Amino acid sequence: MGNSRTSPRQYWFGLSLVYGLSLSILALATPVWLFVFIPAAILFIVLQAVYYGQIGRNIQGRLATATPGVGVLATTGGAIAVLLRGSDAAYWAGPLLALAGFVAMFLFLSRFGRFHPNSSREMPT
Repeated sequence: MGNSRTSPRQYWFGLSLVYGLSLSILALATPVWLFVFIPAAILFIVLQAVYYGQIGRNIQGRLATATPGVGVLATTGGAIAVLLRGSDAAYWAGPLLALAGFVAMFLFLSRFGRFHPNSSREMPT
C-alpha cells in the first residue's frame, strides 16, 4: 500500500497542504465550492491517515494529533480567512494566508505532532 520510505514528515506535509488550501478556498471561493471542498478534504485526510497507519486497531482511541495548540493555530487561520472573505484584499492576502498557514502548520506539526510509527506497519522516523 505504501513504500518503506514513508515518514511522519510526509504525513504532516499532506495535512498542512490541505490546511493551507482550505484557508485559500475559505477566503476566495464562492460558497458552493465549500460544499465540494469540505467532503473532499475530509476524504483525503481519512485516506491519508489510513495510508500512513494512523487509523487502525492498534491505536484505537489514540489518534495521531498534536497538542491543543494545533486547534488554536487552525482556528486563527480560519478566522482570518473568514474576515478576508469578500474584501478586495482577499485576492492577494488569501494566497499569502494559505502559504503562511501551510508553513506554520507544517512546522508546528513537525515539532509537536504525535505520530504512531508502529501502529499497522513499521515506519522509520
